[in-house]
Amino acid sequence: MAGSGLDETSTSGYRGLDGEHHVQIELLATFRQAVAEERPRGEIDEILDKLIEFTKVHFNSEQLLMRLYQYPSYQQHHDDHDNAVESLQTLRQEYLAGERMLACATADDLADKLLDHIRTADRALGSFLVRLGAG
Repeated sequence: MAGSGLDETSTSGYRGLDGEHHVQIELLATFRQAVAEERPRGEIDEILDKLIEFTKVHFNSEQLLMRLYQYPSYQQHHDDHDNAVESLQTLRQEYLAGERMLACATADDLADKLLDHIRTADRALGSFLVRLGAG
């Protein structure tokens, strides 16, 4: 994965969110590796299910914080989340269709997009929350 893993430049600055970001990126990397290594389908299905469910829960958590603190860029941030969930559904479809190489490429692209989202939109949200003294 081109830029997998969180480093200092890939954080929001809001500890609770960054812990979730780490899990999310690690699940995506684990899925990508499992597909590339052609691990058993049941194992890969379990990883993918966890990735999708965790991502939805994480996004709901962020969106709750944004609504609670009346974050001004809520809609754009929410739209980014919707796009990521759509990409996850595409990833699932590719994998289920047996398109392993395409699924790996989509996983790489999604990882890059998520890391970019963390560096930009989530960092802006984290700064906003920290300025308010939230959490």
